[in-house]
Amino acid sequence: MSAKDSKQSTLHLLLDLLEKVEKIAAKNHLAVVDVIRLGLAWALPQIAKRGLLIKPG
Repeated sequence: MSAKDSKQSTLHLLLDLLEKVEKIAAKNHLAVVDVIRLGLAWALPQIAKRGLLIKPG
């Protein structure tokens, strides 16, 4: 997989994720940023339990 293909795959994943987040936000009458915060509040402790490292970028 080339760097270009990798970037395109990443972009598609981000767009798919954004669509899902927008649907959850609309369904629950929340702002998108609130849905993201709730997701992180749930996910980060789960990630820490498994000892996984998240690198920015």
